[in-house]
This record gives sequence, structure tokens and C-alpha cells, in this order.
Amino acid sequence: MPFVEVDTNAAWAKLKQRMDEGEEAQVVPMMTPVKNKNRLLFASAAAASVAILIGLFVFFKYYTGTNMPVNEFAVATQNTTATDTLPDGSVILLNKKSDLKYAENSKGERTVKLKGEAFFEVKHDEKKPFVVQVSNAFVKDIGTGFNVKEDIATNTVTVVVETGVVDFYTADNKGITLKAGETGIYNGNTKAFAKQENESNPNALSYKTKLFNFNRTTLGVAIAQLNNVYGSNIVLDNENLKNCLITVDFNNENLDTIIDVITATLNINSRKEGEKIILYGNGC
Repeated sequence: MPFVEVDTNAAWAKLKQRMDEGEEAQVVPMMTPVKNKNRLLFASAAAASVAILIGLFVFFKYYTGTNMPVNEFAVATQNTTATDTLPDGSVILLNKKSDLKYAENSKGERTVKLKGEAFFEVKHDEKKPFVVQVSNAFVKDIGTGFNVKEDIATNTVTVVVETGVVDFYTADNKGITLKAGETGIYNGNTKAFAKQENESNPNALSYKTKLFNFNRTTLGVAIAQLNNVYGSNIVLDNENLKNCLITVDFNNENLDTIIDVITATLNINSRKEGEKIILYGNGC
């Protein structure tokens, strides 16, 4: 192949002439990857900012809104009753083997979740509803004093109104309204509400008052109520004693006095075996 001489000076002169005439040289940018990287970084930063804004929205909606508890309270009992004051100033008496959780949100709505039994002296406020949830039922305060009892064995909830008015309902049933002197019973099996006068169950609040009114009450029923309130273990040696009828009132008496009155009234005897109190005799 013949040798071709290249005139370098002529080539540079030709290029210079083209540049002087305004024709731009095409130069491939060498920093393109860096620009793409910057774009990715910008996009990532923007996405992070959006995520932060969404997070702040969720926080303010749910943690400073109606779902955010501003007052919380919990109490539980085992073998004794307990009296306490809720953060809103309402007073509760919690029966044995019961527990209660109270929460108030930023709108002032007050909710109590109850297992067992409790008496409520509610600090009433029309602008701040007070609702007790027990099992699948709800009790909304419209007055002041009422008792709520859950009976797991019978799947019932009983509400006894001492003062004021309450609404007693479920999510699927508007329920009933109870006023002072009335008792409402919700049957979880039949999904039905019933209403009766408090006189039909005069000892419903005995755990609170220590008042008992036995009017031709069978001894078996009377003993069950006494055991429930006093945490005692009174038993009958003779099954025939269960059906004996007793009429007597007790007003915050100690258990020994109550046993003495019962045995004298029915002409039977009693003895103690450890923590057990045994009533025995020939029956009525």
C-alpha cells in the first residue's frame, strides 16, 4: 500500500474555518451518567418528602383527632370490691372479679369497657357522651347512677338504674330506655331486651349497699347472694334446707350476725370447718 502523507496543518485550518462560519462541533457529553444520578437523587428526595407528608397527615388525623385517647384508666379486682374515680370525675364501684377500662378522646367522648359488674355515679355532661360497653351491649348515660352486670353463664347483661335515665342497646337493636327504679335485661342468646321494676330483684345492689331484703326467699337463693357479696363459703349439709323460706332484712351486718339470725329463724345449726360455714338441721 502506498504511503499517504497527511497534512495536519491543513486539517486544523479546515476545522477552524468551519467553526468561524458558525457550525458547532458535535461533542458527546461525558457527564451524562452524573446528570442521571442527580435526577435519581432528586426523585428519591421528592418521594421521601411525600412519604413524610403522608405520615404527618396520618399522625394528625389519628393521633390528634377523635381516635386519640387523651385520658386512659384501668382497674381490676379479684377477691374484693374497689371504689375509684375516673379521669372525668365519675365514681365507680367495681365488684369482685371484674375489670374496667376507661378512655376519653380529644372530642371528650367517654367510653368504658367492662367485664363483670360495676356501679357508676356518672359526672353527666350532654356534650361528652358516657357509654359503657359490656359483652355486645351498650349503656349510654342520660342520668347519673346505674349498675351494669355481665353474667357469662347465662349470656345476659343486666342494668339497674338507681337515679336518672340510661339507654340500653346493641349495635343491631335500638334497645330500651330505663329510668330510676327500673331494671333492663339483655339476653345474648335471643337478642331480646326485657324491662322490670327493681322491686322484683331487691338485692341487685347488695354488693354496693350491704342491704338485703329477703321476703319469703328460699334459703338456697339467700345463701348464694350472701356468698357473692361477702365472698364467703356457706354450704348446706342437708339439701332439704335449700327450699326453706326466710323473711328478714339485713343492713350492713357482719356475716356472723347474719348466720346467727338465719339459724335462729329456721331453728337450725351452724359450724365452721376452716373457711367453710356449714348449716345443718332437719329442715323446715
